[in-house]
Amino acid sequence: HTIFNIANTLLFLPFTVQVARLVEWLVPKRPEPVPQRARPLYLDEVYLETPALALDRLRLEIGHLGDIVLDVLRAARFGTFGLEKATLAQGVHDVELLQLEILGYARLLSQAEMSPTNTQSLEDLLASTNQLHNISDTVGLNLGTLSREWESRGLQASEETQAGFNKLFSKVIESVALSVDALRDSDQDKTERVIGLKGEITEDAAHLEQRLAARLAVAEKDVAVYRLESEAIELLKRIYYFAKRIAKTVGRITDEPAA
Repeated sequence: HTIFNIANTLLFLPFTVQVARLVEWLVPKRPEPVPQRARPLYLDEVYLETPALALDRLRLEIGHLGDIVLDVLRAARFGTFGLEKATLAQGVHDVELLQLEILGYARLLSQAEMSPTNTQSLEDLLASTNQLHNISDTVGLNLGTLSREWESRGLQASEETQAGFNKLFSKVIESVALSVDALRDSDQDKTERVIGLKGEITEDAAHLEQRLAARLAVAEKDVAVYRLESEAIELLKRIYYFAKRIAKTVGRITDEPAA
């Protein structure tokens, strides 16, 4: 009996890789559980029979997505380039998962018979979803890359520069938070406040850029610092641009007549 078992083992040794692949095909891996935060809170197919109600639920879910994006943005604020890496990575992943759910629901809704007004509202809501995803990508990919280079070079920002970044970052976070609330609540006042932040953010960014340029003129060794900090300023301005786009979309939705 022992000799028989050994013979069988030797016989199958050349085929272990193929057998392993067969087992994997027959018993596929279980999908990873979706984190609680990334699960839809408002999407229910029962509302699809009434597009106006489904659009309202979709708007609330995009607000939920915006809350996760805000967590991603706040995780990036940990120092000028220091990121709360675990929080950031999980947040970006959650944004991806929830966005897929939102797009799937929107696809089902688009198959229903809708008025031109509701169709335009759906397009505007999807545009806001894309802008929120753009913010998450900008933080997770672009600021993440800057952070890794910053750390690998062992660079340090001066206290004054750090204070300037904190001020600019606060305004940018405020603009995103207002745009998310404006979308969720259909609040025109918050929409106008987002747009009104343009002057303050532009001024704070320009002041910070002038400081960096002045420091570079007297300290050639700060070239690497100047490049990374300048890129960070541009990324923060880009995030505000996305927030403003969301706000302007909310303005169109709010101004549309009821269907």
